Amino acid sequence: MGAHTLPEDMLKANDRFGSVDDGNDLTFSGETTFTDVIIPKSSSSIADAASAVLLGSGTTVSPNASATADAKFIEFRCSASAAEASDARLFYGRMAFDGEHASAGGECIRALSMVNENIGNAHGAHLSLGFKAEAGGSETSGIGAAIRGTLHIPDIASWSPTGSYSSGMFEIYSDGTASDPAGMTELSVLRLCNSGNATGAEDIDTDAFLLSIQGFSAGSGSMLDSTIDSATAQIDHTLKIKVGTATMYIPLMDKADGS
Repeated sequence: MGAHTLPEDMLKANDRFGSVDDGNDLTFSGETTFTDVIIPKSSSSIADAASAVLLGSGTTVSPNASATADAKFIEFRCSASAAEASDARLFYGRMAFDGEHASAGGECIRALSMVNENIGNAHGAHLSLGFKAEAGGSETSGIGAAIRGTLHIPDIASWSPTGSYSSGMFEIYSDGTASDPAGMTELSVLRLCNSGNATGAEDIDTDAFLLSIQGFSAGSGSMLDSTIDSATAQIDHTLKIKVGTATMYIPLMDKADGS
């Protein structure tokens, strides 16, 4: 890979991205390249990422491997303190699809965790939003969401989309004919939990909603339809859910008015 020049003010590193004052601070002057801040592995067995365009290391057959406990292959810890109306981001990616083809597609971010041995827990991605335990000093006056998915509908009347769209999608994917969840303690498309400290969870239980639906007005033909006749409502189907250890069913109707 050829050298890529980076602006000096973008490469402020301390202790090789650590925080221990051990005299190993990195300093830069003049032109700086990736090889100045990325320390190559000494092992020659690590293959170059075959499909990487800008930056990558390792392949499925020859990955970067570590037997160190709590290993983090990439770690950045940053702090933003701008006292003005602005949005800070640790990572910002923007992917444009400019080649037209019926089978083309992709993602800005794609992640896969592969479990190859028996372990305790695993996640494809784990995103969190936390708050400093300080009264009145760590809160959001607007939205505080650990995960947010936004689907943008373009501002153009002539847009004629096809396909299926959603702001979020949860999927159980069967890899083949032998895919069988038999033996699992529990399997669900979506799991909603009240976890953590038992005393705190009791307070959450009395205050939290399972769902908060905003921006929809009740009315005939609306997502929130108000035309149901409760005296003659007919249940046509049910959805199976699990509450605690009990199996329960959410009633569904074929018609909004319950007829």
